Amino acid sequence: MKSPLENLVILETGAGDRAALGDYQLKKLEETIDYAVENSKFYKKRLKGAYRGRLNTFNDFASLPFTFPIELAQRPYDFLCTSPKYVSRIVTLKTSGTTSADGKRLFFTDNDLNLTVNFFEEGFKAMLSQGDRVMIMMPGETYGSLGDIIKKSLDRLKIESSIYGVLKDCDHAGAFIGDKKINSIVALPVQARFLSRKKKDLFKKHIKKIMLSADYVPETVIKDFSVNCDAKVFTHYGLTETGYGCAVECSHLNGYHIRENDVYLEILDPVTGQVSEDGKWGEIVITTFNREAMPLIRYRTGDYGAYKVNKCKCGTFLKTLERSKGRINNTMLIKNRQVHMSEFDEFFFQYDDLLDYSIKFGDRAVNIKLFLFEDRLDTREMIKEAFENKFKVKAFVESEKNENTPLLPNTMIKRTLT
Repeated sequence: MKSPLENLVILETGAGDRAALGDYQLKKLEETIDYAVENSKFYKKRLKGAYRGRLNTFNDFASLPFTFPIELAQRPYDFLCTSPKYVSRIVTLKTSGTTSADGKRLFFTDNDLNLTVNFFEEGFKAMLSQGDRVMIMMPGETYGSLGDIIKKSLDRLKIESSIYGVLKDCDHAGAFIGDKKINSIVALPVQARFLSRKKKDLFKKHIKKIMLSADYVPETVIKDFSVNCDAKVFTHYGLTETGYGCAVECSHLNGYHIRENDVYLEILDPVTGQVSEDGKWGEIVITTFNREAMPLIRYRTGDYGAYKVNKCKCGTFLKTLERSKGRINNTMLIKNRQVHMSEFDEFFFQYDDLLDYSIKFGDRAVNIKLFLFEDRLDTREMIKEAFENKFKVKAFVESEKNENTPLLPNTMIKRTLT
């Protein structure tokens, strides 16, 4: 089955191949810049002298300056391109390097949010079909929240869904699944794993399809759901800056297809700032098309990404993005080597009894706290020995039986090393 997202891209762009889509994107880049320069104080100043009114090639675009997250926190209203009265949703996210009172502030109009509803409507076609019942384990009480947007997209598909919200009580969630005959869930990876451990038999009996979103997903977690729960696992890459939705997997489950009608995505060498060739990992940089309230131009996300060299087996002409590995700077120095969080995740989440973990570097050893389904000494000692052998460092490990699920209030959670 070809990615359903291709239909949306063709409908919105009129392009039927990469060459035509490239022409559309170059035109949209020009339109976005013109619109932002005319209406945004920030881009009027930032692009003065750098943009001369026309882009002949993508290399011309790649010569333009970047936009950084800290700038969204310092002067968000300078990015606003429309009257505040047309803004229907404002999202504030805490950003490293700012005070606790500050944060990135993002603005969306109704039309901006509807673009994401369109994206999810097509994206979910690869996963769901008539008769499925979906539990949305995302914040969804407020207008324009992630859960609300997902619910609207599923309503268009006439697929029954319920907004549950983030997981707080596994007994309550288990009863919810049974009462509503849920067979599919959309959830944060760690919360979905937590629920699958606490309600193992119920989860395996009922849940057949899973969409993991709003965070980096370790490969070992995907394998666990596929093998131990016999569920088909889709993953989605998105961030609030793209209106939550950005790229989603097709039925071949081998990387994301991007909403290329609304987002232009570059992969850069994080050191040189130069565009990387397909197949090389770097930093994801986004430019958003068709946005009324707050278009972003060459926005550095801080996320790892890479384009696949080969086309997807589904046959789409859309590019394929490798599954995310999370934040680039999410590393810890161990024995003169920067170890990325994704490597820690792949190590820890291979253990069935593990629900979650925290890790930080102490004075003499790495301090690890394990949250276990059952707090057993042999499990703790096994993980400790394996960790020390793999990473060649002394570890101090403590554990507890985790009866509480961490509260996750934000819609886009990026797990970090502590």
